[in-house]
Amino acid sequence: MRWLANGHGTHNGAERGKSMQRLVLAIVGCLIFICGDLVAKDPPIRLVYEVDAKKEARVDPATMKKLVTAVDQRVNPDAKFFGLFKIPVRQFGNRQIEILVPAGKPKLLARIQRTATRPGTLEFRILADRRDSRHKQAITQGRLTDANTVRSADGSQQLGWWVPVTPGNEKDFTDSQNIATRTRKYNGRKILEVLVVKDPYGVTGAYLQRIQPSKDERGRPSVRFHFNKTGGQLFGWLTHENRPDEKQNVFRRLGIILDGKLYSAPIIRTVIHSEGEITGNFTKEEVQDIVDVLNTGSLPLPIRKVEPIKKVKPAKQVESAKTTRK
Repeated sequence: MRWLANGHGTHNGAERGKSMQRLVLAIVGCLIFICGDLVAKDPPIRLVYEVDAKKEARVDPATMKKLVTAVDQRVNPDAKFFGLFKIPVRQFGNRQIEILVPAGKPKLLARIQRTATRPGTLEFRILADRRDSRHKQAITQGRLTDANTVRSADGSQQLGWWVPVTPGNEKDFTDSQNIATRTRKYNGRKILEVLVVKDPYGVTGAYLQRIQPSKDERGRPSVRFHFNKTGGQLFGWLTHENRPDEKQNVFRRLGIILDGKLYSAPIIRTVIHSEGEITGNFTKEEVQDIVDVLNTGSLPLPIRKVEPIKKVKPAKQVESAKTTRK
């Protein structure tokens, strides 16, 4: 992850150009989308998602309404900004959401299935470091527990928690002997986990003002983020408290946690306030998924797909089938 300068106006011209380009592409795409649907013979594909009863027993109408809005914004990310044609997303019953995806658009269907249920959470946490005396207690207690949460010896204080590393990124963390790690088995496969320490700032995606696709120093797809005023202050305090201690040769790492999984952990080299960049082994498609999900925020309720993909029968076919049965 490469931290960016905090100057204002540096990228304004480029960002305006990118916004205009995205608007033009979105309008062209919308026209193709609509024209294709006008001649499409196949009925739309129906996806149904339900609030996960195992994680959320009760659902109030107000929260359900927020959930529908959040899912709608993920399914129709461009419509949120430009008011374009929208894929129907609506509440179905008391706990379900129905999405009608146009037939013959496999990439669109795949994108919706990838992003619809993602929690959409983002956290910035400091990795437990064996060289840091402040982390000694958390590391000691972390070795003594199989639980995810690490607490003090008397159980009165949470010191940190274990976070699973995103598959494929393990080498970024096993190469360092200073990071507290452990390996666990989950569903028959080994998963690397890294210990992060609790801090008083709680910097999360709730403080993001803007997220957009970008490229890192090596030209790879990345995600650039910008904090609002409050987020910038909290992030500044967090990075200031964990700035390099060159005398003790301690360079702390900032964990980037997306949907509960650790993606990357760059070294904090200076105090950061307003913006930064998330890098990793991302494809352009993965970056766009992350941008779309984070721009709409986290889901207020956990959801899961409850029905297999199926095509919706047109009203005439349904009526004809009823007549035939008679």
